[in-house]
Amino acid sequence: MYEIVLREGGPEDVLAYVDGALLIDLWPELVLPRDVRAAWAGVVESAVEAAA
Repeated sequence: MYEIVLREGGPEDVLAYVDGALLIDLWPELVLPRDVRAAWAGVVESAVEAAA
């Protein structure tokens, strides 16, 4: 579901369906187009650094 929401969803879908902690856990396993992964990479990396 995360792959679909990140690829095709709008901001309201992300807010409704994506849990940040779970996104971080799933990030290495998600199959995403390069542009989508690049768009989200900074957010995920910042969250990982903040949690460390």
